[in-house]
Amino acid sequence: MANVEVYLKQDMEKMGKAGDRVLVKSGFARNYLIPRNLAMIVTKGGVKVLDDVARQIAKKKRTELKDAESVAAALGELKLLITRQAGEEGKIFGSVSARDIAAVVEEKGMQVDYRKIQLERPIKSLGIHTVPVRIHPEITAELKVWVEEEKGEETTK
Repeated sequence: MANVEVYLKQDMEKMGKAGDRVLVKSGFARNYLIPRNLAMIVTKGGVKVLDDVARQIAKKKRTELKDAESVAAALGELKLLITRQAGEEGKIFGSVSARDIAAVVEEKGMQVDYRKIQLERPIKSLGIHTVPVRIHPEITAELKVWVEEEKGEETTK
């Protein structure tokens, strides 16, 4: 089976970044990369097309990076307050998860996928917590989350 040179249209793990020329098996290119619009075969006549695609990819990446920077700045400005019932020594009953944080961000009018919130483990104590949010492969925003004790009505018997 012969190898062919293809031009990647998207970043592909273990192969290369968008715009790279890589050598792959012809069957892989014909059956997987090309039908999924992930790559195109490099031909003598296609060099001009490849240059146009490379410019479009670069422009798209710049736009995505600029958008991600503005989202990260907006997230950095947010002050998130989450209340939970707490016991002694500031330990809360249950925990605050990435889904909880995403829901509070949504209440503030922004959208964040909970999978992009990078909590090492759920928050289980009162106080101010800094939570990283991966907006873009190159940009991570820092969210400030205040976890306070829920002020419920005290009942006496």
